[in-house]
Amino acid sequence: MLSNTTIHRAIMKNNFAKYLIRFFTEICLDNVDELLYHKS
Repeated sequence: MLSNTTIHRAIMKNNFAKYLIRFFTEICLDNVDELLYHKS
């Protein structure tokens, strides 16, 4: 039981980290696109 909950928490944290990385990456890419668009 304990091992299962620990594995579940680890998976949840991993998915949350992937979600945050994807979220911030999309924001950064959007900002870069805007900067390049305004410069050109």
